Amino acid sequence: MKVNIGKYPNFGEGERKSKVVIESDDLYSLDCTLNLVIAPALHAFISANRSGPKVELKDVPDELWPNNDPEWLAMSEYDRSWKIDNFYFDRWNYILKEMYFAFARAEYPNTVVDNDIDKYDDRVVNGLRLFAKYYQHLWI
Repeated sequence: MKVNIGKYPNFGEGERKSKVVIESDDLYSLDCTLNLVIAPALHAFISANRSGPKVELKDVPDELWPNNDPEWLAMSEYDRSWKIDNFYFDRWNYILKEMYFAFARAEYPNTVVDNDIDKYDDRVVNGLRLFAKYYQHLWI
């Protein structure tokens, strides 16, 4: 695979130029091929991230919920979903790191330290689910 993606042009100067060449060998394990592109892109995104979209609480561990905030407890469910609390950006970082784990480790199950493959598989599946769910929030 060869990918060349140009910089964003200035406003009104046309479209972003790109050239992608897919070799036939890339298709045999396309998931592994895409992992080689997506994992480093997510890693760079995590490092440069300045965004923080709304994250559903059900997608993060309980310790990232603002449960101990009396103001949060008094709010309606709708108002809670839009409140920026102390864990707001931590929740987004958790989502990004789970996505990254799924793509960086998905093809290497033998490298899991604790050898708990079921736990590992569950984490990869969850990271891929989160990638699909929050894909349109991958912007800075």
